[in-house]
Amino acid sequence: GQRYEVAASTLAKYPRTLLGKLAAGDAATLAQYPVEDDGCHFLDRNGRLFEVVLDVYRSGELRVPKRTPLAVLRDELDFFELD
Repeated sequence: GQRYEVAASTLAKYPRTLLGKLAAGDAATLAQYPVEDDGCHFLDRNGRLFEVVLDVYRSGELRVPKRTPLAVLRDELDFFELD
């Protein structure tokens, strides 16, 4: 898989989302997605659409690339708790 590095301050912009909770050290979320031996969290998700998700954290806007299946994108947004 692809490894991404994101500033905690970027994720903290959306504290009620999955990544915001991970960055804040939310115990229940960390129990589901613990820190691995390499210091990272493993999330088995669509890598191409994860870049779209990260752009939401960075810009506050959802920019949908052409030819993106909207149902799959909706699944990713739901998973990451971005409404």
